[in-house]
Amino acid sequence: MGVADQSRISMADSIDNTPKTWKFEQEVCRRALVEMIILDELPFSFVEKEGFKKFMSKVQPLFHIPSRRTITRDCYEVYVIKVSIWLESISNCLLDWKLDNVFTVTVDNASSNDVAVLELSKKLDMWGTNLMEGNHLHVRCMAHILNLIMQDGLKEIGPSIKKVRHMVKYVRSSFSRTRNFLKCVEMQKIECDKMLSLDVPIRWNSTYLMLDTAEKFEKAFERFYLYDGNFNSFLATDVCEDGSIAGSIQYEDWANVRNVTKITWGRNRKRSEYESRGLLEGFVCDIYKYEKGSKSQPSSSDSSNSSTSGISQNMSKNSLRTKLHMKKQKNDSGSLGVKSELDKYLLKDQEPESEDFDILSWWKVNSPRFPVLSQLARDVLTIPMSSVASECAFSTGGRILDSFRSLLTPKCVQCLICVKDWL
Repeated sequence: MGVADQSRISMADSIDNTPKTWKFEQEVCRRALVEMIILDELPFSFVEKEGFKKFMSKVQPLFHIPSRRTITRDCYEVYVIKVSIWLESISNCLLDWKLDNVFTVTVDNASSNDVAVLELSKKLDMWGTNLMEGNHLHVRCMAHILNLIMQDGLKEIGPSIKKVRHMVKYVRSSFSRTRNFLKCVEMQKIECDKMLSLDVPIRWNSTYLMLDTAEKFEKAFERFYLYDGNFNSFLATDVCEDGSIAGSIQYEDWANVRNVTKITWGRNRKRSEYESRGLLEGFVCDIYKYEKGSKSQPSSSDSSNSSTSGISQNMSKNSLRTKLHMKKQKNDSGSLGVKSELDKYLLKDQEPESEDFDILSWWKVNSPRFPVLSQLARDVLTIPMSSVASECAFSTGGRILDSFRSLLTPKCVQCLICVKDWL
């Protein structure tokens, strides 16, 4: 009898306690070992440790312990199988829920998402429901785009940010340093309800919060240089993540920090309604004039010293929406006959300006008058512009990679994290 064919008699957990035969299967035990490696986040070298080999020799001598390379390959095979099941399940759900008319998918602009959306587009092509040939299927997340833009802009003052980051890192690295820094804050009579916060370099908003708080403690940092003799030497010798030395902060660095903290993020300072809308209308009108080949020079009333009334007058004259509306009224004023739904919508009087205006409610109320356009508005206006909410729900940001996992390839880490969640 072969090893794989040997069996054992055991008492089954049944009502009558009748004996059952248990058959040893190498593949079943090997699969259980793979799941243990994934669920308990054990290193692949675990199977080669002497303690595990001795334990298995007592528990099940018939089990052939696979090598580290074999376990790695088995883990990835489980991932591939699970992914194929997920893809098939998603396709079936789309059909069962009658979601074959997918208009947009909002994700970030990572290359992996490009591939996934492309595969979805192919599937929709097969079903004959790919709207507009999938040209607008992939909606890039505005939050990620904003983060990339801000990160690119912050590179201009990268050395200054690096110095502030290392200063904050030094102060927060121990309780005694934090206590001494608070004494410096008290000596400088600085009143601030916030404490130094260390940023996440890939998150621009956390970098801004770090700079905003550090700028308020500028005088405290100057005194801390005298209070802690190791502070200056730390900045002059500590190696950054990129291998460079941050160095001591200078006056120019603080000037860069102040320039950044003056930028409006939408919560520290609010532009007036007319100023913000006037700028937006001005940009749109410039594009409109450029396309029409009649781009004009800005008048003196468009200068930065224009008053609120001047901006309001400029809005009424240059509003692209007003121009198009008046042009449509002029062209259609003498025409007779039945007008299309779009024509009726364009000829409708504009709604009065209001901060409380709700575009979705307006379309809901006016859907009987514009049935086709209201359906179009419902599809377009409800497109999510950000994927942050869904990412937070499924976030693994709190997971910390240990020394073993950090040495693995990103592909292998993704495999282990996903399969652990799916098992």
